[in-house]
Amino acid sequence: MEIDTLPKIHNQLIALQNALDVSGVGFWQLDGNDRIECDAHSKTLLGLRATDTLEDLTEFLMQIEESQHENFLDALDTARNSNQPLELSLHLEKTTNGRSSGFKLSARPCRLPGEPTIHMCGLLQPLPESSVEVEKRSESVLAEVRSANAELANFASIASHDMREPLRMITSYLRLLQERSPEALDDRARRYIKYACDGADRMRSLIEDLLSYARLDKSGKDFEPLALDDILAHAIDNLGANIRDTRAEVTVAIDHAPIVIGDSVRLTRLFQNLIANAIKFNRPEKPPRVRVTFKDGEQADAPGKWIISIEDQGIGIHPDHHEMLFNLFRRLNTRDEFDGSGIGLAVCKKIAEQHRGLIWFESNYGQGSTFYVALDKADAQSLA
Repeated sequence: MEIDTLPKIHNQLIALQNALDVSGVGFWQLDGNDRIECDAHSKTLLGLRATDTLEDLTEFLMQIEESQHENFLDALDTARNSNQPLELSLHLEKTTNGRSSGFKLSARPCRLPGEPTIHMCGLLQPLPESSVEVEKRSESVLAEVRSANAELANFASIASHDMREPLRMITSYLRLLQERSPEALDDRARRYIKYACDGADRMRSLIEDLLSYARLDKSGKDFEPLALDDILAHAIDNLGANIRDTRAEVTVAIDHAPIVIGDSVRLTRLFQNLIANAIKFNRPEKPPRVRVTFKDGEQADAPGKWIISIEDQGIGIHPDHHEMLFNLFRRLNTRDEFDGSGIGLAVCKKIAEQHRGLIWFESNYGQGSTFYVALDKADAQSLA
């Protein structure tokens, strides 16, 4: 071998090792005297630490299930004698996180320069998880997420409840001072008290909205078939005063009312929030106009669902705000323009997701918006 080729071979070996590192595949080799060499990745796949030693085939066998020892040794002898590649899957004797893990072993006989015996050189790589193992892993992660969400919701509920009393005391004493000692207050002091009370009232509203949001996960009511026109009628009735005050026109174009699966209280709130937003974010020069329609999901790439749309002719949504629209407590307009805590659409998104549904929107800035909700269909005959 020419000396000039040595650096090139060295670089190729480094490149090969880097490729193995990136892929998580390990290299191993076994000589004619059953002495074994493994790199760090192979040791990891064998359940060992990178600093652990693994000197011979016996120590290798101790890492895999005893029931596979004979098959592995027979396959190894056959590969050596026939000069054919070896490939098989092996499972570890130890368990990790309560489940058996394993690896795929592949090798082929080869003669190394200066070595009189045949070596087996090859790779170890992780076994793909079975569908059962994936399902178990998913269930475990999902259970952890549910537990964390429950703890967070419980914390939000307790914190929200405990924070309301100090706020009540602040506003009560400030207003008491204003009522009982008016002569001690000048215009500036009265203005400051008003600012403080208004801020406390906004904080109390935020806390109540947070508490309401946290309680969405605590509803234990079973889902049932519901007539969508009844849900929308309840939502519009709840908004009666708002509709009269703003002279809004809300039309519902739903014939042969579709039946959906869900919780009537939460779905009423979802549509109440969407219709209230359509009324609120209106252009000032004319009364709000809101139109509610529905479409069979079979016509819109959503089989098995009804799609309900709430269309307005309001101010629309600026393109810069589209990505953050459903985020919790994200106000997209100033408080002087529109009141609210910025939680309404986050509540809508959460309710839709709880019903295995979808919510999205389309908007032309300055011309209006349309919000869509997709909910699971139910058989009309299932409606009691």
